[in-house]
Amino acid sequence: MATCTQKEEFVKSRVGGAKIETEHEELLELARSQIYDRFWKNDTFIENLPVKDYRVLGPDFGNIGVCLPCTSLFLLERTLTAKLCDASNLESDFSVRKLMNALIALQYVLAGEHAKGLQLEEYAESLVRDGKDPSKILHAQAYGLAVWARNRGGLRSGPASNPRFVALMRGLKVPGHEENALEEIYKEIRSDWMDEPSKIIRAARHLEAAAQVFTSRHVFSICEKFKFLGPALPERPKAVKVKAPGRVDLYGGWLDTPPITFRLKNSAVVNMAIKVDGELPLCCEAKVCEEVSGLVVECEGRKVKFEDFEAIHEAHDKPNLKGSLVCACLVAMGIYRSREEPIIDRFKEVFHSAGVFVSTHSTLPHGSGLGTSSILAAAIIKALGCLAGVNVAEEVLAVEQLLTTGGGWQDQIGGVFPGIKVGYYSTNDKHVDVGNIEVEEEFLEELGKRLVLIYTGKTRLAKNLLQEFVRNYYEGDPTVHKVLENLQEGVKEFEVEIDKGSLPVKLVDEYYAAKKVLTPGCEPTAVGQLIEMLKNSGTIETAWMAGAGGGGFLYVYLKPETTFDYLSEKISGDFRFSSMTCHTASVHMDGFEGFP
Repeated sequence: MATCTQKEEFVKSRVGGAKIETEHEELLELARSQIYDRFWKNDTFIENLPVKDYRVLGPDFGNIGVCLPCTSLFLLERTLTAKLCDASNLESDFSVRKLMNALIALQYVLAGEHAKGLQLEEYAESLVRDGKDPSKILHAQAYGLAVWARNRGGLRSGPASNPRFVALMRGLKVPGHEENALEEIYKEIRSDWMDEPSKIIRAARHLEAAAQVFTSRHVFSICEKFKFLGPALPERPKAVKVKAPGRVDLYGGWLDTPPITFRLKNSAVVNMAIKVDGELPLCCEAKVCEEVSGLVVECEGRKVKFEDFEAIHEAHDKPNLKGSLVCACLVAMGIYRSREEPIIDRFKEVFHSAGVFVSTHSTLPHGSGLGTSSILAAAIIKALGCLAGVNVAEEVLAVEQLLTTGGGWQDQIGGVFPGIKVGYYSTNDKHVDVGNIEVEEEFLEELGKRLVLIYTGKTRLAKNLLQEFVRNYYEGDPTVHKVLENLQEGVKEFEVEIDKGSLPVKLVDEYYAAKKVLTPGCEPTAVGQLIEMLKNSGTIETAWMAGAGGGGFLYVYLKPETTFDYLSEKISGDFRFSSMTCHTASVHMDGFEGFP
């Protein structure tokens, strides 16, 4: 709807093309005065849209003469849903936030405290009924709930696993039951989650989790053709060891993130596989073992046993549980088919053994930013595939969705494929394609000398940063859409420059600036101070946080005359950064190593 910045202007203004004379002018002005006062009493609900600018609301809004509140409400709701339901609309020309703010504000004016805070339920259910993705509406609803809570009640990002929602969320994953499950989620929210800000925010989190379920289904549909569903081959190794590299993101990170990667015109990323301190940092060992039945997972020195598929199902979508990554891989590969199936029978069919032992190891810290979990998932899938006599790869993207971390595809291509490469999502065949960038040996050696990893000592879970990024995208943040547009345009230029044998520092700086816009807070204060000190002292040419940022490793590209030892001494000699450590990074040109 439209309001003015000053009360007097609002009271005297008209909506429509012509001024309508009326003998009830004083009553109309009194009504507008009361509306204005009610708006500004609840300023968290307000979005000022200039009276003469109806571009956001569409052409109908400006052609109806005097706009009654109920008519305004109808037009706002219709305009918002039309844009949210349009799969081809990329939200770059309007803001969901503006429309939702105005919709809630007007509802509050009409109904006061009795207005419903949850909007557009019937539209989301209609999309599901028609087999379409309601994710945009679900995110808009989550934003609307946050507005309704007046931005109180806790953080938007956080857990969404309340027991009262768990069964309902599972219903969303059952084909044919999605509409009923979504309706039940709305009923649950309306019945007991709208009376205080903390509950409203938790309800908003569960709506965003519901949106991720639909995103996951899109990912699974792409990965389905790669699932292992048939019998195992008669010959296979008894034990497998797979060693894998880390990943350096050079340009385009975030363009690979579902569901955004499916909507962009040029979803592409440039990265490279690396050894850290001369070693491959990730390892998975798997073997069949008749002395135990079921699955035994060892990670970080602890063993966890899963005696049946029920236990595997319970763990596969909980990233903080030990062994959850291996469980998610079994689900993604199609080895797990149902909770009720006897695990011994299925394992004998797949692995020719009643039991499987899987051990994972990483020399990288948690939250390193080097693609650890995704690449380790690829190593696990490679190892299990070898035991089963099959070759699988693309389930890693599904693993990220199953774990509810929702990650993209750049980490796995960064580790699975050797050297420097560009990966891009093809909308035609719905597949991630990879092209190697051939560079001279001299440039590889230069990268090995000048690219250094600094472990900042800060840890973070990329999931929270990803939630914020996807949320801003769906809510139509124009800055986010502009940055994504610039990144898409810059990928090809980056590829051309690095193909010439030089790291395009200017583009790296632009990429890091984009990261900081897309996920504010991705650069901890101490890291910003470190970068400033190193640049001012002429030690480095550029620096950027690894992966999603927020912690983990910092990449630095040294000046030609700077040595690794000089950098290390400079950092350890400053009390502000003395706990940080330096590590070498060299381009790995051979892919995964090990196997039987």
